[in-house]
Formats: sequence, C-alpha cells, structure tokens
Amino acid sequence: MRVFRFDHLDSTNTKARELAASGFGEGTVVVAITQTAGRGRGDHTWHSPKGGIYLSAVVRPNVGRRVTDLSFLAGIAVMETIRNFLTAERVISVKWPNDCLIDGKKVSGVLGEALSSSENGLAVLGIGLNANVVASELAAFEGNAFPATSLLLEGGAPVNYEVVLATLVERLFDWYERYGKDGFSVVQQHWERHCRFIGEKVRIAAGAVYREGGRTGLEPSPVTATCLGIDEYGALVLSTMQGERRHYFAGELICYSR
Repeated sequence: MRVFRFDHLDSTNTKARELAASGFGEGTVVVAITQTAGRGRGDHTWHSPKGGIYLSAVVRPNVGRRVTDLSFLAGIAVMETIRNFLTAERVISVKWPNDCLIDGKKVSGVLGEALSSSENGLAVLGIGLNANVVASELAAFEGNAFPATSLLLEGGAPVNYEVVLATLVERLFDWYERYGKDGFSVVQQHWERHCRFIGEKVRIAAGAVYREGGRTGLEPSPVTATCLGIDEYGALVLSTMQGERRHYFAGELICYSR
C-alpha cells in the first residue's frame, strides 16, 4: 500500500485517477484534509471542510469487475470504523446504495468509479467521512431527509483524526480482501444485517430505474414501498403497495418511516 497525503485537493478521486493513469496500481491511497470539488453519487457534491476524512483508494475488483459492489463493502468498513468511536447505544447503519448513518443522520458517503478499459480493470473508491466537522459546516443540510452529522457532534468530543483514518483504511482493505476471496454474497449478508430499513416503509425518488420480472422501467413519480433488502447484484429490492416486487438499480431514498 502506498499513501499520498495532501492538504488540499479538488477531489481525491480525481487525484487517484491521475496516479493510476501514471502507473500507480492497486493499493494506492490518496488522502486530503479538504476538497474543493468533492463528488458524490450522480450530480451530488460532497461538502469537504476541514475536519473530515477524504480518501480514495485504487483497487481492481475481480468479482465480475462490478464497481457497484465497492460501495457496499466500503459502507461496511465505515460502519465498523465508526463503531470504535461511539457508545454502544448509538444506531449505526448502512443506507442504500452508498451512505452510512448514525441514528438516521448521514455521516459518510462513498463513490466508486471505474477507470478506462485500458487501465487493467482498475477502479477508484472514494470515501468521505465527517469526523471532526463542526455544526456550522453542516447547517445547510439540516432540512434533508437524512441530515448531515459528524463523529464530533454525535460523540460530543473530537476524535483522533489519525486513528480514525488508520482504522478506516485497515477495515476497507480487510473487507476488500474478503470480497475478493468470498465474492459479493458475504458483503450482501453483512450489509443487510446492518441496514435499519429492511422491513420498513421507504420512499424512493422519481426517476429510479427498476427491473420487475423481465421488464425494466423508470419511476415517473416517488414510490412508497417496503424494503426487503438487496439482491445478488446490489439492487435495492422493494415490495410496492400493490405487492409488486421490484429491483432498483439506480435511484435515491428520500425518506423512511421509523
């Protein structure tokens, strides 16, 4: 493993892609104290002030080269990292497809990106974790369905940045190694075990892409349904109010019932 550290970057994923293109392979890690253009899934940005942990790892998925699998194993790694720094009564969970929550508040997001086919199947896995981010930096997200939070805010005291970072990198590559050996099924099982939404009503935004039976569709409006888990491809499995079972490959959860 080789770690590159920077005070400021536009995006750790972008820097990791550059390093991969220049010959740095699997196991390359990029860490920044702040980002000016951090990216989330889709068109989302990731607010990256001082106090957060922003890292990207260059990996080579070998299970069908499914980059989407990476978000799930990274979510587990983040969840296990967080557990070391909060009291046992806090509910730490994963949220489809790429978030980690503390008592329903978003503390981390993940972005996996495939590199070009000429780059030997490499991919970049980016993680943003709000470690010591203060409340004023997260105020803009208070009205979200899943408001932003940080380890500082949830634990009531600053955490040791270096210890959190080292724990996260260790857990990430432990799970990546396990995934490479045992496949996605072990990730799927562990992810579902720590998803608080299974069996609950959730709402998925309009534009979500789903498969039902042999057909593919696009939701024209938000849909409320019961969460059943994820399938062997990482698609979110929902049971609609009409009893239809749909597998969502793209979309965004916008609320849930406790």
